[in-house]
Amino acid sequence: ITICMNQSRLDEILNLTQSFNISLIWGLPYPGAYATNNLGDSVDVPVWNATNAFDLLAYAGDAFEAVELAEELTPLPESQSFQNLIEAYLKLRAFSQKIRIHGPCVGMVAETNDNVECLHEDCGPSPFMQAFIDANLIDTLCVHSYDNDAGANWTQLPCSTSQLIRQLKMLQQCTTSIPIVCGECGPHNNGGLNVTDTASSAYWFVSALGDAARLGVSHFARQTLIGSHYGLVDNSDTDYGAPNPDFWVAVLFARLMGPQVLDIFTSGDNEKMSLYAHCSALNSSSIGLAFVNYDENLAVDLDLSNLIEGHNKEEWIFTTRALTSKDIFVNGKPIHRQAPEITLPVPRLSSGVSLHIPALSFGFVHFPTTVNALCSA
Repeated sequence: ITICMNQSRLDEILNLTQSFNISLIWGLPYPGAYATNNLGDSVDVPVWNATNAFDLLAYAGDAFEAVELAEELTPLPESQSFQNLIEAYLKLRAFSQKIRIHGPCVGMVAETNDNVECLHEDCGPSPFMQAFIDANLIDTLCVHSYDNDAGANWTQLPCSTSQLIRQLKMLQQCTTSIPIVCGECGPHNNGGLNVTDTASSAYWFVSALGDAARLGVSHFARQTLIGSHYGLVDNSDTDYGAPNPDFWVAVLFARLMGPQVLDIFTSGDNEKMSLYAHCSALNSSSIGLAFVNYDENLAVDLDLSNLIEGHNKEEWIFTTRALTSKDIFVNGKPIHRQAPEITLPVPRLSSGVSLHIPALSFGFVHFPTTVNALCSA
């Protein structure tokens, strides 16, 4: 634990997220129960003491979009520990009918009977996963996935979604009616110093958000808002509270990219470039684009005439001098990391159906006057 969560720190987080219209998904503690994520190892899950959690929920009001209860608890279905876990979720539901509940928030080891790779057609859900889903306690099915680790300390670009694809195929054997969220995606175990807290993290984050949405994941809960080396907000003594580069990815993806994903993908002549198109969150009949270009030498020029009808567009083109830097630029202008200069990046206004994507860049484009037939239907 890197931060003691007291009232003043909670207020800082709530004020920050409300200022930028960011929704929070909050993890509630389960005192006395310890995560192992190994199936059946959670043999001593006590009755849930909900006092602290309910006090927190009452204080936060409507600030949380959803909550998760406990962390990677995987007791066997026939055990008293499993029954205690089920009753804890029932208690949480009885406390609030409004807030969405995510669960069980476990990784692939517990989901698939230790079959981490899940490469074969007979890979199926573990007894724990099936029993938990059958209990009908949750609004969304929460999974954990760490596709960008790759044994390279989170330096491998682009991010892979191969594990998440296998998880989704397996979980569809359990249910097709409950939306799936990735409740812990990307870095884990504190991340990588000078990697997951620098510009490099923003690049894979664009890919991860775009790929997860394309796969049908309804929510992507990035680990984490603040803490250690993988926070969206700096936790160091010198820059505490400053937004890291990937903070702006979270803000702009949420503001511009709506829930309806368009079936478009192009790499052009550059295999290190990806493009994602959604119906816009600002105007459901228009389009928002997200892109990432990992190539350090090759720029890309795209013709978007088959996608858009209007010519006016707003561009947020992000670049950096080095992937290990915390300094990034939007449309060539530096983004300030210290208050009171922290403001939402301003887009560049342009026209035309072409889009120039510089080498080693990521960004977003919004077409405010475009009406796309798929989005307006």
